Amino acid sequence: MTEDPNSAEQALDLLLYAPVGMVLEFCDRMPELAEKGRERLGDQAPAARLIGEMAVKAGRKKLEEVVTRLREAESAGPETAEPAEPARPAEPTGRGEPSVGYDTMTAAEIIRGLADLSADERAIVKAYELAEKGRRTILGKLEQLDTRERDADG
Repeated sequence: MTEDPNSAEQALDLLLYAPVGMVLEFCDRMPELAEKGRERLGDQAPAARLIGEMAVKAGRKKLEEVVTRLREAESAGPETAEPAEPARPAEPTGRGEPSVGYDTMTAAEIIRGLADLSADERAIVKAYELAEKGRRTILGKLEQLDTRERDADG
């Protein structure tokens, strides 16, 4: 069985010569290609890095909180497992939930932290609860705190 000389040459072109040519061309043009990439990305690379670092910090903080809570629960025993500090659902995340990790918190954890929030922060929590969760215990505590604040001001 004889092979067509054209198909053998085509296979060599495709599998050997073209890749070698591409590598050589890339080596020759690499500075030009790098400059073109810098022009297109502009200031986006530092911004992307900053956003990535912020995401990593937020994730690390949440992980540390969870690990601390688990360790405290383990050392306290099953009947008294509570976090040492009240959880503080505060800053809006832009993702819907009032703060990072809010959806993983229990109603009791959230209620313990509500008194430490400003009126604006409580409004964010209330809007989220009304729209998403509808937990009456949290909404009731929010109403109680808002009433106290109005009475103190008025």
